[in-house]
Amino acid sequence: MPPRRVPSVLRLLEHGFMAWKTLSLATNCAYPAMVVLSESMEPSFSRGDVIFLANWQDVNVGDIPVIWFQGQPLPMVHRAVEVLFDNDQERLVLTKGDNNEVNDVVLYPFGQTHACWVWNNPRHLPFRLNTSPTWSSRALFVIRRALKVGLLLVINSLVNKARIYLKADLLDLTPDKYPIIRPMISQTIFDCSRDDCTYNPVSQRQILVRIFAVFSWIWSNFLILESYHALLSTIFVLLGIDNSADWPPLFGSIADAWTVQHFWGRFWHRIATPTLTTWTRTILRIKHEPQTAFEKAAVAFGVFFLSGIMHMTAAWRTGEGYLHLDVVFFCANFFAIAVEIVVSRAWIQVVRRAKLKPGAEARLRQASRWFGYLWTSAWFFWMVPRWLYPKMLRWLIKQALTQSHTQL
Repeated sequence: MPPRRVPSVLRLLEHGFMAWKTLSLATNCAYPAMVVLSESMEPSFSRGDVIFLANWQDVNVGDIPVIWFQGQPLPMVHRAVEVLFDNDQERLVLTKGDNNEVNDVVLYPFGQTHACWVWNNPRHLPFRLNTSPTWSSRALFVIRRALKVGLLLVINSLVNKARIYLKADLLDLTPDKYPIIRPMISQTIFDCSRDDCTYNPVSQRQILVRIFAVFSWIWSNFLILESYHALLSTIFVLLGIDNSADWPPLFGSIADAWTVQHFWGRFWHRIATPTLTTWTRTILRIKHEPQTAFEKAAVAFGVFFLSGIMHMTAAWRTGEGYLHLDVVFFCANFFAIAVEIVVSRAWIQVVRRAKLKPGAEARLRQASRWFGYLWTSAWFFWMVPRWLYPKMLRWLIKQALTQSHTQL
């Protein structure tokens, strides 16, 4: 398979992320600029106001800082009403919205955290409250990140060798290669020959190219984001700006991806999810946490839809073509998750009514998990090529035309 370009959306993400961190370093503030999304500080600040931030001095009573509360999707613009000190003489700031009846003490269940952690921790993993890090702990962190990058490079070299071995060309990506489930069923169950089959026989090469396309999409995203994450975390930890605990992993464990919902919610990075969630709730005018099933479904669909729009915009700016497929792919994942939820709830009811013994129930859960891996793999095996094959085919055709023009 010819070397693929780095997906354009990833290039935009990585450049934007590095530019944002540069501004953060210059202003000593993780949010050099932000939009006010709450009415709690009117008339000082109104919803929709754009504010520019810097962090060059301590926050005092009466100031209006931007504070990140753990468990909240975005930082809040609230007024400092009291400055406290804990047993270790660490300075804490108690805040309150001017239009709120109570202060924000209920939002500090695990202690106060900084706004800069929101970008470093997009999956909202819980932070460990630890003491000031030592140089030995920083050195251990750097060594682990270096080993991680080294392992990523080794795996990537193996992926490149597999790409060279496959050597996929234009014929591997033509529209007749998009269907896969029905041709495989027709070939394996009905055992028909080439002459009397509706579909062409599925070759081993076709399956391998398809599997590699799915894996390559996941791997390219994982490699780039994890590499930059390791590099930036090493720099900021060595400079003493961040602690090692401030940089939890971007991705979860692939072992948790035994449903499409878990793939996106537990394994995949969630860099844009908090922002997309907030914009969806703003568009839908949902001011509180979604309560009803309809509200939760509407917010989830909005996140996937806006993610598709974001990828479509990047594809349009870089001339990838087939822009609608980005929206189709992400919306299709929402509907796949919706089907999963309905089926899983029905299955849970069936199991409860069966009143199985504990041992049988445990074996059934394990079997369900393995079936989930099979289902998730089959979903992406079917869907990802329908999304990427047209884009890859267009790029290969452009490359062939460019080479032909050069030879002339």
